[in-house]
Amino acid sequence: MKAIDTLYKGVYFRSRTEARWAVFFDALGIRWEYEKEGYDLGDGIYYLPDFWFPDDRMYGEVKGQYNIDWKDMQKMQRLCEQSKRTVCLFVGIPDRAACTTFCYDQDTGEVELRDRDECNDIPFRHIAMGRKREDEWGVYWCGESDPSNEEPWKSAIRAAQIARFEHGARP
Repeated sequence: MKAIDTLYKGVYFRSRTEARWAVFFDALGIRWEYEKEGYDLGDGIYYLPDFWFPDDRMYGEVKGQYNIDWKDMQKMQRLCEQSKRTVCLFVGIPDRAACTTFCYDQDTGEVELRDRDECNDIPFRHIAMGRKREDEWGVYWCGESDPSNEEPWKSAIRAAQIARFEHGARP
């Protein structure tokens, strides 16, 4: 199935899912830039990450629930390795989906793939989770503890889910 190009805040997104994440980030006050710059990763591999978060100096990639393949994962890993910046993968629409991150370890010079249990130092983790406690995990919460009924998380999820983009409507 082909994604629907979507206009939001004067930006054409390649899918509605990406536009919904932009709405989500806006609701949480996270500054973003869409497809800011493409990269030559070597070996004929080119990559254009979906989001750049300038305040946190990290990248974000959005994939539909079932649209992740190994090539995508390799591109994210290579970008992390070459830029020495975190790359977050946001899966599905903003709700309670999981997030995976590629993090560059300054001490070892290696890229670490982290899941929700290992994301304690992601730059805007506390904002995306809607909490500011240092002992909590994940960028985008999924699991036993569910902050989806807390503010500002609840409002951001709702804004992203009810956003309407057709016929010039605004979220």
